[in-house]
Amino acid sequence: MNTEEQKQQTEKKKKGCFRIAKEAFDVLITNKATAWELGAYLVLARHTDESGKFSTAGHKKIYEAIGASPGTEKNPGIGRRLVKKLMEMGQSPDPNGNGTMLKRPLGKLIYQADEWSIITDEEIPDTKHELYPVNFVLNDFSSEEWVWFPNELVDGYKRFKSPLKKLKQSGDVATRLLFLSYRVNNMEDFGGIPPLSNFYNKYVTSEHLTTAYGFAFYKVTDKKQFSAFNLISLPALGITSFSENPEEKVAQLKPFWDALSSLESQGFMYEMVTVMDNSPDSADARPVYELHNKSYSTNIGEEGLSRRIDRILAKIVGTGREFRVADDLGRYYGNYPVISRVGILPHVVGIYRLRFRISNPKNYPVKAAWQRIRNDQNEMEYELEQLEVLLASTFQFADVLQTAPSPYVHQCELVSQGSDQLEDDYLPY
Repeated sequence: MNTEEQKQQTEKKKKGCFRIAKEAFDVLITNKATAWELGAYLVLARHTDESGKFSTAGHKKIYEAIGASPGTEKNPGIGRRLVKKLMEMGQSPDPNGNGTMLKRPLGKLIYQADEWSIITDEEIPDTKHELYPVNFVLNDFSSEEWVWFPNELVDGYKRFKSPLKKLKQSGDVATRLLFLSYRVNNMEDFGGIPPLSNFYNKYVTSEHLTTAYGFAFYKVTDKKQFSAFNLISLPALGITSFSENPEEKVAQLKPFWDALSSLESQGFMYEMVTVMDNSPDSADARPVYELHNKSYSTNIGEEGLSRRIDRILAKIVGTGREFRVADDLGRYYGNYPVISRVGILPHVVGIYRLRFRISNPKNYPVKAAWQRIRNDQNEMEYELEQLEVLLASTFQFADVLQTAPSPYVHQCELVSQGSDQLEDDYLPY
């Protein structure tokens, strides 16, 4: 195998995924695991076999991924202390209150490989390479439910080389929030983290701009109306309840919003401005189309339709700035143009999408998720194309062509000449 083939094989392995038993997940959250503890556990889980139990990761892997030096057995470093702390999780405190731990059979979160073998009489499987034996066994608690994570969250990807080190910098609340987000993430139905029962940014429909050919155009504004539900905010914060005093509750929630901002700025998740068919607080609400990707670097296929809608809006109302949403450089400044059928009020929501996500195309939910997103976008794009054709055939559109030169005239000429596609080179963005 040559160097290039080895590189491709390595990248293929990185794009895989691993799983954590739901019960083990709950143990970590219940024990208010810190950023370092969660990072160490993710490293161990990343290097398990297909069963999700037998891990070949050791102290060196933990050090490489999160920067926690192992030290020695006589003088243990942070890495060894983290593993010891993880091995203590899952045990019940002594009811007598003397601080000791009652060791229940198979109750610990992780075990040394030889300890597991003695307790269970289960033979530790051989590994593919004798230099990488099984070091730890992650208790799966005979779970039938699993939480899935992408390998890249541990291994890194391209320029994002050490994700867990960056995550640790964001703090304990941010790390628990990201950890919890993987449990609730639902790409298939929502293209990200479902708004209901989790968190989202609600946009305000501030103005009805115009109506044409059965479509209504609106201006929506980002008022920073964030909502978070107790099911995710309480465990992320490591508390059991909020104060009944509104001011105290705001103060309690501040670390949660700071953590979310940190995860965005560090690149672990980003906001997709999405048009939905109902209020985000409704269990029946589903995405209609994606409007705008608010991340610094937009992935192909995730650009959203805001530019195209704004471009069509310019053709309908002319070049007057009072009707435009984006400026001449395509900057929105928290305001977005939205289109919907007349009589249907759009609900615009900021849905949060994980940067590192399960990307295995053989995984049916993953494949179905992206297919659903593409179908929604294609359906809306088709309607926009039909609307552009109608505009090209009207006197109103011809009048727009006769106005003073503007950055949109070139686009109008393309449509009037029967062009099937508006080239991005002609966009003023």
